Parts: sequence; C-alpha cells; structure tokens
Amino acid sequence: MVTPPLRCHLLIGPPASGKSTLAAVLAERTGAIVLSTDAIRAELYGDAAVQGPWSEIETLFHQRLKEAVAAGQPVILDGTHSQRPWRLAILQVLELPAPVQWIGWWLTTPLQQCLAWNQQRDRQVEEGVIRRQLAHLLDRSKIRTSRLVLKEDQDPAFPVGPEGQSTSFIDRQRSHFREEGFASVVAIDPASLSGSLPEHIDGVVAGLDRAIQMAGSRKSKVVLHRYSRLLDLERLIFLIRLLLEFPGVELADPAVEQELRASFLFAPSAPLPDDKELSFASRVAFALHHRHGPCYGDVHAIELDLEWLLEQKFVSLADLPVSGPVIPGPADERVQRMKAVGAGFPAAADEAVFQRQFGLLRHLIQNPFDHPTGRSGSDQVQSNSLGNETMKSLEEVVREARKPNEAGQKIEAVTISKNQGSSRAAIPSLRAFLLMRMGQLNVADYGSLRRGYSAWDFQPEAPQLRTLDKDIELLIKGYGFTTINHRDHAPI
Repeated sequence: MVTPPLRCHLLIGPPASGKSTLAAVLAERTGAIVLSTDAIRAELYGDAAVQGPWSEIETLFHQRLKEAVAAGQPVILDGTHSQRPWRLAILQVLELPAPVQWIGWWLTTPLQQCLAWNQQRDRQVEEGVIRRQLAHLLDRSKIRTSRLVLKEDQDPAFPVGPEGQSTSFIDRQRSHFREEGFASVVAIDPASLSGSLPEHIDGVVAGLDRAIQMAGSRKSKVVLHRYSRLLDLERLIFLIRLLLEFPGVELADPAVEQELRASFLFAPSAPLPDDKELSFASRVAFALHHRHGPCYGDVHAIELDLEWLLEQKFVSLADLPVSGPVIPGPADERVQRMKAVGAGFPAAADEAVFQRQFGLLRHLIQNPFDHPTGRSGSDQVQSNSLGNETMKSLEEVVREARKPNEAGQKIEAVTISKNQGSSRAAIPSLRAFLLMRMGQLNVADYGSLRRGYSAWDFQPEAPQLRTLDKDIELLIKGYGFTTINHRDHAPI
C-alpha cells in the first residue's frame, strides 16, 4: 500500500487579509501546526514588528518546516507569500525530508477590507505595503521582475462583475498559482462568506481529495520532460530574454551597468561583483537573481541551460534555417516527485506544448520574417536573406496581421497589383505565412494539416491561427518578448 504524502498548507494574501484567523481555524480542523514569519521574527528579535534580515528569518523558517516534515507533522505556513519567487523557494527549491502535497489558500480579501482590518490590529502595517503586495498577487504578467511600481493614483483591485469579484479572473489566477506546484488552490474571501469560517473550511477540506483526483485525471496523458517544473521553465525563458537584451552580460561595462539599472535589472543599491572574477554562468545567475528572484539564480542549473540552448541551436547563427523540433529531454527525479504528489504543472509541462512554443520562439529568434509576395501557379515567395538586419518585433507582427480595415474588420489577406499586368494576387497574413514556414522546417506542430498546404489555405478563424495567437500573446504579454533584435544577437 502506497503511503499518502504529507499534506501541508501555504497561505497567500496581503497583510490584514485574515490569514492568521484562517490559519487558526485550519489548524484546529486539520491538526496541523502553524509556522508564521511573525513568530520567527519575535523569536529572533524579541518583537514581531522588527523586520530583520530576510535571510536570517528564512533560514530559521525553513529549518522549522524541515523538522516538522521529518516528524510527519502537517504544517500551515502563515505569511504573505505574495510574490512567485517566495512561493517557489518553498515549493520547488527547498529540499524536504519527505514528500509533501501542498495546498494553497489564497485570500481574495478586497483592498478596502484589508485596510479596514489593518486599522483594528495592534501592530499595523503601512498602507503602501498592503497595496504593493496585493498588486503582486493580481499581476497577470509572468515577467516577475523583483520590483513592481504602483502609480500614486493606482489601486490594485480584483476585476468586479455584476455580482462582485470576477469569478473568471479568480479561476484563472488560481490556475496560475497551481502551476507553481500546488496540488490544489482554494480562493477564499473571509469577509463575504455566507456561513461561518469553520463550516466553510470543513467543506473545503472534505472535498480536497476529489478535487486533486479530478485535476490529475485531466492531466493523465501529459508527457512530462526536463523543463516541466515552472521554476525550470521560467528560468530558461528569463535566460533567453537576458541573452537577447544584453548579449555577453558584461556587468563591468559602465554603459551596460547603467542600462541594467535603468531597466530594473538591479536595484539601485545592489553591488555589482567584479566581472572578471565571474564565469559567464555566474554573471547570468547574478542577473537573474536580482531581476526575478533568488530562486532563478542557480549557477549549476544555468550552466546546464546554456548547454541545452547550444544543443538546440537557440544561440548559434550557423546552419540557418534550423529545422526539426526542439527536444527538451526526459523528466528528472524532481519532476517525477511532483507528479507523484499530484502537484500542478504549467501548460508547457506537456512535451508537445513545450516543443510547439519553444519551436516558435527559436524560429523567431533565428529568422527575420519572410514576406509572401504573390502567387502564380504554385506558391512563390520572395524571402529576406536569413540572418539579415533587424528582425521585426512580435508586437509589430501581431499588429500588422490584425490591422483593421475601414469597416473595423481584421485583414487576414491583402490583394496587391503585380508589377506587370493587371492581375491581382492574394497575400496571406504574416501569421499564416509563419505557420507555413515552421511547418516546412518541422520546427513546431500547430495541428494536422493536409499535405501540400500553404499559407493561402488558412482561414481567418483556423484553429492553428488561434493557437499561434495564444502562443504569441504568452511571449509578448506574459514573458515580455516585445523586441528581438537579431543584429545584436550573438552566440555565447
């Protein structure tokens, strides 16, 4: 008989959102003990209000968690955990002595209610801290820079529908949280419960097993791989972005240092190491640590990522165009352990999705867009020479492909006059043409296509185009690939 994993709980929410109250009820209902960062501060410094160095607090916090797990004691982690790197440090970085199934409890308490409850606390938190941490939790971007700046007149707030908070938004955010490795994520607003909090907790706890089982059955056919964990996937994406934005990552160059600080790559006070004493992977790790969070700054992992990028021809301008699919590699023991406890994974954890999205990304990095020029008998294309000048940004491609006509309709095909004669030839959209090119090179699979297909065969609402749109939107809005400058790109 297989021993079930230890079930532990991690609370997520800004200060004064009701986390400690929820933790107390949850502990009573589940027999778990509560570990809170406030209690750690009081133990270390004699006062929970003293912030102290986070490294000291985190070290003792993790030590107590390991001791409890080793003893088979369920734990509730009471803290804001408002930023993804903070959560990943526990869910995917910290090595625990036994398998743990994590349940996330996301408090969706509205800002004004948090501010009101904060006024009733003995130890009040600055209003700006509450606003910033809530803004991090509502940030739908995956870029995850270490600092998020709010304008003075900008209030972080949940999207509100006719009957209160937007259910669809909360469901989407819950799924994003689950990608981090939670077996299940519960969204709860303590201020709007119809019944008592203990009754609500009892109902949720009773339904956890079924919810986790159903989520697992929906992913039963997923083929996991080397980059299935969100931490590894995002580190790889952030690494690619860094290499495109700052080729060479020469930290000692004053001009580069100024640009890095201006782009929030480093906090103004962050000391730059002696560039000459660092390996390339160490310089990259230092940059990712300060830009996205310490959990992304693993030097050894980055060394392996760089080797993988070379093997998959992401960072070489030789032998263009690159053909064939991207091969992520087999899932390692860490991925298998997460699967065994019912942990959540991102969509790209499935090998087919990863190959499609990273095949697209590699193609966009390595090749400026070819432009279709007409059709005469068979498809004829006049291509830019590969590797020539600056590649169009993804935003420009999407904007051009979706440019509205005078009637406000999207233009998926354009007609132009040939240089000679009066006949006209249809030009497919850039998106359709991109699909054709990737199909010819076998770099990304966007669905079954009939033999001999071409860019002219795609209709405006073709499922392949809709999937491509979602992938491009993920790269642009999610991970910030707004401009890829091919001219400045250099091999490692």
